[in-house]
Amino acid sequence: MKLNRIPFKRVNQRKAYRALLFVFCVAILVQLLIVAPLSIDDQKGLDEEPASSTTLSQNEKSKIGSDIGEGADLDSKAHSNGVPPELAGDQKMKSVHMLETRDGEKDWELWSDVARSNPDSGQVELQGVNSLFHGNKGVTYSVKGRKGLIEVPKKDLKVSGNVVTKTSSGYVFLTDDMSYFSKNRVLQTDSLVRVLGPKSKGIHALKLTGKGLRTMLNDSKVEVLKDVRAEKILEKGQKAIIRSDRARFDGNSVTASFLGEVILDIDDMRITGPKADFLYDSTKDTLKSVVFSGGAKVSDPTKWATSKEVKVDFEEDKYVFSGNPRVVQNSDELHGEKIIFHDGGKRIQVIGAKAKMNMNRLKEEN
Repeated sequence: MKLNRIPFKRVNQRKAYRALLFVFCVAILVQLLIVAPLSIDDQKGLDEEPASSTTLSQNEKSKIGSDIGEGADLDSKAHSNGVPPELAGDQKMKSVHMLETRDGEKDWELWSDVARSNPDSGQVELQGVNSLFHGNKGVTYSVKGRKGLIEVPKKDLKVSGNVVTKTSSGYVFLTDDMSYFSKNRVLQTDSLVRVLGPKSKGIHALKLTGKGLRTMLNDSKVEVLKDVRAEKILEKGQKAIIRSDRARFDGNSVTASFLGEVILDIDDMRITGPKADFLYDSTKDTLKSVVFSGGAKVSDPTKWATSKEVKVDFEEDKYVFSGNPRVVQNSDELHGEKIIFHDGGKRIQVIGAKAKMNMNRLKEEN
């Protein structure tokens, strides 16, 4: 009996040595500082509740769940033994905190309920993920999801399963997955994206959908890559509907830009152009104005106008046209240095006016 136990013990020793060697390699290759208590446990040890769980609070879940819609579930699926089957095995870690640095500065941090190292593939599988990525000028991006995967040699990370990404400026991005590519410091996904703008009076006043998302951490820009559709509730209760090819969000502020064949509909007024910048009042989280640049056209059932730039001022309810502006109404044309629509277009002011009238219509009226 003793002879039979010796080989078995040596096998276990080799397995333990192999696991410890891999953890050591992870620390060197990925430069991960594991500051929370780390253990390579058997199945019994994982029945305990993790000391630093990444599970969202009930308050957070109810808020995000209401934004996503019915059927949303941000909890990791529970199992009778506390660990999902895909993480079964001997090489497990729990309550893990990892820190990746770059040139002495924080690159990203990660907290995980459960992790499993795989020496053969050079990967670390995660369950219950809460990560924080550091951009320029103190901008941060929080990424939470059910699962994660670290590619040790590349220092890349993928988070999947009801992923919630939030910028420090207040934008929330809901996706199926999110990947971080360490070489270029890029957060990216090709999946469908839902965007919730900063809250105004307790609600997300901007709601946007699109496909694909890319965040360049070095310049703190987030871009929805195509098929952008958005709704914005204005201060006076009006609904603005926006369509564009792409949308870009500034991580340093609450500014949003829509790019490529932009269409903005407000009541019976339509504005089109190649670019529109949404400018917010940072003190009240309300939309102050929209600026169309690169050539814009505004139309309603009775008139249309064009100029190089159009500014829609929501606080004063006016449209300001500058850069060779002109208005056409009933075959009459108005030109000027600046044209202003007041009261949503009901009253027109022309500065430096030049008029071109339809003489036939004037004769008929006389």
